[in-house]
Amino acid sequence: MARAQVLRVAPEEAAQVHYLKALHLQDLYDFWTEPRVVGSPVDIMAPAFQLPVLKKTLTQVGLKFTTMISDVGGLVAQEKAARDAARASAPGTMDWTSYHEYDEIMGWMDTVAKDHPDVCTVENVGKSYQQHDMKLLKLGKGVNKPIIFLEGGLEGREWISPAVLTYIIDQLVTKKETYDDLLSNVNFYFMPIVNPDGYYYTYTTVGASDDPCSEEYAGSEPFSEVEMRNVRDEIIKYSDYIDAYLSFHSYSQLWSSPWCWTTDLPDDWTDLDDLAHSIVEAVTAVHGEVYETGSCALSGPASGGSADWAKAVVDAKYSYTIELRDKGEFGFLLPEDQIIPTGEETMAGVLVLANFIKDNYS
Repeated sequence: MARAQVLRVAPEEAAQVHYLKALHLQDLYDFWTEPRVVGSPVDIMAPAFQLPVLKKTLTQVGLKFTTMISDVGGLVAQEKAARDAARASAPGTMDWTSYHEYDEIMGWMDTVAKDHPDVCTVENVGKSYQQHDMKLLKLGKGVNKPIIFLEGGLEGREWISPAVLTYIIDQLVTKKETYDDLLSNVNFYFMPIVNPDGYYYTYTTVGASDDPCSEEYAGSEPFSEVEMRNVRDEIIKYSDYIDAYLSFHSYSQLWSSPWCWTTDLPDDWTDLDDLAHSIVEAVTAVHGEVYETGSCALSGPASGGSADWAKAVVDAKYSYTIELRDKGEFGFLLPEDQIIPTGEETMAGVLVLANFIKDNYS
């Protein structure tokens, strides 16, 4: 990854989008964002030895580009040094000033349930392909109350989503007296890492593809991967009570509504969009970071979204796909000093949703 760069490409016409889609399918470069529609930026990472060819190719077809990250390896090394320093100063502790290993997160979830048995339980819903535990943390005191299902870590390198979900868990359990009314009327089900093998791999080494080696592998068919079957089965088990489903990713700063696979809108689109605007208003108010709303398909249809499935199959009315910070300065390599601010603003949005569910469905 030394001297690798990320280029931000700006397709200005349909032919350029089609060209980028064809280039993406060749698996010559690492596409951080997929080519979908005219005007939607596409971020491509390439190692130093491939950069001249990539830049020449883009120029030949009239594609304009800028350098988003000039030294990926240097940025990774910088973040690793900060993470190692945090570990050395407070070994074995869970905090939100650094990203944590898979085992640390799973162990912390067990500890939370042990320390707060009045509001928390942890279940192991199955094993990943490489036999990592897949854990679900249930948070709440209400019996037969509405469920908000929150999942993250679907793509292994999106470290900010597990970090934000564990931050929200921590806020709810350490301030459970403050949130007593909410926790008595709404249950939160958290799966911070639904792709433990991918998270473990990206941590210990430094849209969806049909390449099994890809970060974005979609699978050969729906639910072909054991991890997705485990998640599916768990969601179906509680489908009668799931009124909201949140799928957390990075990056782009969006709270988008179904559908992702088609530009058609669901019948209850107005309900979804109105609530999304209220959520985003609260999110933006915390630190001034602007998040956008709209249909997931506005930037081009894409299949395989879990929020689409949750709404269509499980009838989780308020299903959203959330793209966390940032808008491209760091991309997947979001610095650790942005974990807490991202957690704070996301917490504000989740509370708007949760209180809405409490007031209307509990």
